[in-house]
Amino acid sequence: MSTWAGRPHLSILGGKEEDRFTQYLAELLRAPVVLSAFLKSVCGLSAIVDSQISARTQVTIPGGRPDLAIRSESLYLLCEAKVSSWLHEEQLTPYARELEQWHQAHPQGTARLFVLAPQRQVGGIVQAAERDLAGAGLDQWRPTSITWEQIAALFQGLDVEDRRLMLHLQEFAEIVTYRLGEPLRPFTLEECRQLDDPLVARSICRARLLVDLVKELLSQRGLRSALSAGRLYDGYILKYHGRTWWYGLWIEAWAKIGWSPVFLQLLGYSNWPLPPFPAGLPSPAGFQLDNVEYIVVPLAIRHDVELEKLADEQAEVIWRYATELPESGSG
Repeated sequence: MSTWAGRPHLSILGGKEEDRFTQYLAELLRAPVVLSAFLKSVCGLSAIVDSQISARTQVTIPGGRPDLAIRSESLYLLCEAKVSSWLHEEQLTPYARELEQWHQAHPQGTARLFVLAPQRQVGGIVQAAERDLAGAGLDQWRPTSITWEQIAALFQGLDVEDRRLMLHLQEFAEIVTYRLGEPLRPFTLEECRQLDDPLVARSICRARLLVDLVKELLSQRGLRSALSAGRLYDGYILKYHGRTWWYGLWIEAWAKIGWSPVFLQLLGYSNWPLPPFPAGLPSPAGFQLDNVEYIVVPLAIRHDVELEKLADEQAEVIWRYATELPESGSG
């Protein structure tokens, strides 16, 4: 049974995009393990999380409403969150005054001001905030920048025992990536090790060879093909009886779905629900890219299977889609 008391469904009630994102974040921060990791890894604070610390959204202070407040007897953090909008003029000035007043009453405590925004915007937002605060004589409260992408990366790698909480941490990270795109972050050590391994490159080359073998088999069955390659995809447009599909290596689909780098794209379907599928056909999967929904069929690459046999299997799947579900191709 879940011990986490968060209510992430409340986030859908927010009127503004920033409110929805921040409410979801605040609900996740109700878990002490998540709040502790957030304070340490994102905010740069080695605070001990106890029942005294709470995270709340839309707190009212004199002259303003910070999006997120984290507070205890010895800690007071205020955060203004942005997703697609910009700071209002002097928006952070009341926050700085509030922190100044609290710090005077709690000189041994920790008070900090944060700006939370997409990575591509956060630098400009902080510069604008610094100008406003300096003009108000509050430049000692220079805001610390944090990004949604930082939080998503933290939540993706956070190991928690509560399964419900784990699912929502992953969901939050996926929403951030879907809304903002892949972050411009350094390579991880694991990624560098994989890219340094020539076996990875040989595997991709072999997968591309498989695509060519499948294309030749389909040509023998009457499917016409035309090379179709771009920045992160490499394959063929397939045509049969006035219908069109795409087949090949698709790196972005692979990054979203996993399982295989080789996909058949069902160009005739653009959203759910999909019609029933004949028995034995691998099921499609959906993913979103730049606010567009794509329906694809991941095609398995199995170990210790001769490449010709694997090509026969994939060609048969594509043939069945083309002949048994012609509406899966665009007209």
